[in-house]
Amino acid sequence: METTSASLPGKNLSERFHQASFFTLRALLFTLPLFEAPKNILLGVLAVVMMAQAFTGQWRRPGWSTLDITLLAVVGVTALSTWTNAPFDNAGKGLKDAFCQALVCMVVLRAGFSGEEQNRLAISATLGTVVAILWGVWDAVSGVRPALELHSVGVVTHSAIYTGMITLLAWGKFIDTTQSRRTRVMWFLALVILLMGLAGMASRGAVLAVGAALALSAITRAARRLLPLALGVAALSGVLIFSLPNVFDQDRILNKVEIGIAGTPTNESDSQRLTLWRVSWAQITQGGHGLLGVGPRNFSSIDLDKLHFDRPLAYDARGHLTHAHNLFLNKLVEEGVLGLFGLITYFGLVAGMLGQAARQGDTDWLWVAALGALAVPVIAGLFNTPWMGEHALLGAVIFGLLAAKKRTR
Repeated sequence: METTSASLPGKNLSERFHQASFFTLRALLFTLPLFEAPKNILLGVLAVVMMAQAFTGQWRRPGWSTLDITLLAVVGVTALSTWTNAPFDNAGKGLKDAFCQALVCMVVLRAGFSGEEQNRLAISATLGTVVAILWGVWDAVSGVRPALELHSVGVVTHSAIYTGMITLLAWGKFIDTTQSRRTRVMWFLALVILLMGLAGMASRGAVLAVGAALALSAITRAARRLLPLALGVAALSGVLIFSLPNVFDQDRILNKVEIGIAGTPTNESDSQRLTLWRVSWAQITQGGHGLLGVGPRNFSSIDLDKLHFDRPLAYDARGHLTHAHNLFLNKLVEEGVLGLFGLITYFGLVAGMLGQAARQGDTDWLWVAALGALAVPVIAGLFNTPWMGEHALLGAVIFGLLAAKKRTR
């Protein structure tokens, strides 16, 4: 009797932490593409919950995993890179980004969310993105923004990657035959809106990445059976979007494809990308920051006058040194060999979990969502956006769910 009464406070405390983590994460996933300030507040609440768990001894359960250690190592390298290169503009943003990714992933990994709770997290993430797309459409039509973008995610390439990741999540839920027909119809409608939003954003890298991820998802029987439907909906979404007036500046993707097919000189964005790749490689080989890089979010510190180029740059990169337009080159420039090793290890662990689950035939909706959370930003990131911001946070949540499932099997 004494043992039972003594165990109740700990059990109640653990349940309260669980509920606090769950509701905070639901709110975070909904607001992630919508609002900046609430996102930061909710991340702060999650950090407080984590510290309270650590103080009461709840955080140590169920121990440390390889993913935990990798995330802490990534944060450590980012902190070292920031410290060795400080002071510089945005010195704290890269470190905050890495910490928040580790925070949400480790909280999810330890929470042990039930299947129903995972489902509600998926609904919150998808609903927030659908609302953000509709808001973005309004902003574009009314002239507030020049293109279709998610309000909090920002520039169209970032928004397209985020939308692509949610598209694979919705695709995974739609092909889940354990749900009722009504529920699957709702997921299908969400999938249509997401695909139309992706078409309206007209980012070649994201479209290619989503197509590749959908093809990879065909490893599952349900996906193979319904993949023609998804491709048909995607094609119809594209036709509908491109038949509209060019209010989203969506025609730019057609112009770029025409240039590529015709073999004519590259357009401005491609010329800028190729130039930044050359600048990045020159900085890596000549800049003298090989181990820890120039500092996270400090790509703009590159001094072109100190770098040698065998051929003149085709594009004047001054004023456009925001990032390398390749997530691996960008990590190598900003955080050096150690930062790149940490990122590849992180992605490698997730890829390993996906491979192990596939070999065991455990390819449910969460597997498809995790596949999208890895494949979409990596494939699109080969041409553009680094691993950072909202899509990295979303990926960290999904990776945490996948790792938690693997741990409880």
